[in-house]
Amino acid sequence: MFSGIIISAYYVTKWIGGVQFQKNQGKNIKIIESIGIGPQKVLQLIQVGTQIFLIGITKEHIIFITEIDSTNIICSNQEEGANVSFQSYLKQWLDKREDQKKDH
Repeated sequence: MFSGIIISAYYVTKWIGGVQFQKNQGKNIKIIESIGIGPQKVLQLIQVGTQIFLIGITKEHIIFITEIDSTNIICSNQEEGANVSFQSYLKQWLDKREDQKKDH
């Protein structure tokens, strides 16, 4: 009986998460990917219309970091913004910044 409760809780939680995700996705504003970088600190790739932005979110602030060139985004379905490899993008962006610093 205990394992039945655990399995039921798993599926109900997964279903609620899916409903909330769809509820938070609009037609013009979409969260492409989020990654936690510390307690109550998140980096998010968001798409507004056709533009993509990297923002930082803390408990008290939302900070614009940069606009992303959509050609740099790695995904299997560009229109949907699905399967973006945020880690690979972040590494690519950091490498580019390091190259810029070396040039100056």
